Amino acid sequence: MFDKKVVDAYQNIKAPDELKEKVLSSCAASKARERKSLMKNMKLLSSLAACLILAVAFSVFAMRSSGGVSVSVRGRALASEPVELSELNISPALYSAEPRAFYEADVPVEVRVTGNTRISVSDGTMQISDADTGEVLFTGSEFTTEKDVLIHWIVNNVAQTEQFEMLIESHKEDFVLILSYDENTGRWTICEETITD
Repeated sequence: MFDKKVVDAYQNIKAPDELKEKVLSSCAASKARERKSLMKNMKLLSSLAACLILAVAFSVFAMRSSGGVSVSVRGRALASEPVELSELNISPALYSAEPRAFYEADVPVEVRVTGNTRISVSDGTMQISDADTGEVLFTGSEFTTEKDVLIHWIVNNVAQTEQFEMLIESHKEDFVLILSYDENTGRWTICEETITD
């Protein structure tokens, strides 16, 4: 296709040294930019990977730490320190029956749950309603739920019982609400105690 003379003439063309240096330096600069770009992309990718790992770890931790049970009476969270029912605006009814008077208390306990939770009382009766709709779900002494409920725990001290217990067992923790009547002071208190194995 090409004559040998043309090919030889083409191969003997010499570029000036200045042009050769410009071309080689521009190639080197291009490779340096490419390396910097690659390094920049690697830093960006490693930063994104680290953020993803942190997000996943936080999500797992948040899911493990959630799922407990929270209990409140009239919007007040209970603790191990006893709270008088009068402080919660709950006034037990006084009945007179010879030879002595007795009280009946209706304690509204709100239980927020995540997962299967069993609730039972040692004495008294629970009237359990859906926390969102108010629909009565159950009346009795033992109930299992997977959603938030409002419990009207009705107890009386006719049998001269001074302490009543509500056991709440969930997959995360178990605890007991203790409702006590002090006959000397005529006061009711309630507190929460965590059950440890």
